[in-house]
Amino acid sequence: MFGSEVIEVGIGIALLFFFMSLIATAFCEAVETVVKTRAKYLEKGIKELLGKDNADLVRRFYEHPVISALYDGSYVSGSRSLPSYIPRESFSLAILDILRPEHTPSPLSLESLRASLDTIEAANPVKQVVLAMIESTGSDLAALRRRLEGWFDGTMDRVSGWYKRRNSFVLAGLGLFAAVSLNVDALTIARHLVTDKALRAAVVAEAEKAINTGDAATKKSIAELKGEFAAIGYPAGWASNEGSYIPYPGPQACTPAQNSSGTDAGQDTARSCRSWLSAVASAVPGWFITALAIMLGAPFWFDVLNRLMVVRATVKPSEKSPDEPSQDSVLPAKSAQAQAALVAAAAAGAPSAVAPEAAGTAEQGADPQWLAMAEASFVPMEWAHGHPQEGVA
Repeated sequence: MFGSEVIEVGIGIALLFFFMSLIATAFCEAVETVVKTRAKYLEKGIKELLGKDNADLVRRFYEHPVISALYDGSYVSGSRSLPSYIPRESFSLAILDILRPEHTPSPLSLESLRASLDTIEAANPVKQVVLAMIESTGSDLAALRRRLEGWFDGTMDRVSGWYKRRNSFVLAGLGLFAAVSLNVDALTIARHLVTDKALRAAVVAEAEKAINTGDAATKKSIAELKGEFAAIGYPAGWASNEGSYIPYPGPQACTPAQNSSGTDAGQDTARSCRSWLSAVASAVPGWFITALAIMLGAPFWFDVLNRLMVVRATVKPSEKSPDEPSQDSVLPAKSAQAQAALVAAAAAGAPSAVAPEAAGTAEQGADPQWLAMAEASFVPMEWAHGHPQEGVA
């Protein structure tokens, strides 16, 4: 295979990993709705901000009306009802309100805030951070709020990193589960893509559809994603075997040369090639490759898929805009002599008349209608108005 066929195989693999990443992500979101991991990681980040040993300040923060409005019930550390997202503006407003002195009239001033901070123990990390921000902002309370929001955003970036690292391992586990349950063997599918031209064509068509839909694919349910994945025609899935209740891994049983048609007869032939244990053992490496690829996430594979489609369009431009045949090639081959005769006549000083040689050529088989059209549309070059050789080097 050369050229676009190699790219089409790459498109098929990228599309495979893209769909599997979407399925694993949908599984992960379903688990997230139950365990509420984001809320736990957010609480961990708030404790990093306000001090791990400052449980009273953390409690006052979560019980502040601005924050407590984001979740139901009272604050309990580690509760699944805690918010999974806190706006930066709410964070800065709650912190300034907690740190302000009691019975202080509004509006809050930096002088009263500094006086309140002096009553807090020196080891408090929030006191040190806010005092440093006051020194750098002068008397601008709005600038202090922006500094607090930037402090919050920086910590939330770290929390996002914790969550993504943890989520990558969860995706790998769910990806392995999806790869085994759907029998998605990356190596077997790659071998079929190499030998099956119809499968490559179906993959490219589905890839164009996925590129056009964009982010809409991420909003589909697991059932919808599984249905679209099955409709592509990848050699995946488990098949029933006669006389046994154990699902049979048909695609892994034989090589693509023996079972590349994808028909039921081909699957029956595959079942006679290997034993169940041998077929499953051959699928294990491909399952793990699929699980590792899912760890990269759907956005990564969507970007790879998009780039491969662009490369394929440059390698096979005829599929985007077919080449139009030259107008000269449409003319009969026998009229070439008549055209040459017209040029010769123009060089002899008779551009508007057909030379006898041209007439003779027409009598010998040139198209008279073409000669009439050529005579009407012929315009001599400027250098031919005078002497034929004038201006010719």
